[in-house]
Amino acid sequence: MRVAAVSIFLLLGWCGCVHAQQHQACDSPFFSFDDPSPAALREIAASCEHRPVAMLFYNRAYHKEVLGDLRLLTGLHTYGTSEDQIRYEQSRIFIALAEELARRAWESGSCSGIASLNAAYDQAIETVEYTIKGYNLLIGGVAGEE
Repeated sequence: MRVAAVSIFLLLGWCGCVHAQQHQACDSPFFSFDDPSPAALREIAASCEHRPVAMLFYNRAYHKEVLGDLRLLTGLHTYGTSEDQIRYEQSRIFIALAEELARRAWESGSCSGIASLNAAYDQAIETVEYTIKGYNLLIGGVAGEE
């Protein structure tokens, strides 16, 4: 009976049906990566047991994708600086600042940094999505506009 149970466990593990341990990045979400792809970020997120940290990696992946779409859109402009290019840079800077503030909160032992960072990603993603759809009036003008 014991041999059968071990065999089933090994078979399930071999087939990938048993969950693997969570990725080391789940325990330290501010560990510096070599610019991982959205697919790699989603893979890390799928392995995380703590939901807010998993959402953080999903948000990072999706933000990377929508910024790529916006970057493609800005490449279509042939003259001067467009609002889309400015919005692209604003989103990058906003998330970089939010990441740094959340990292500092995390290092000081506060768990609220992850929730704040997830909210910042939600806001940045929504803004970029509206920009891609052409709904700039819903999110207001870009900085420096009168």
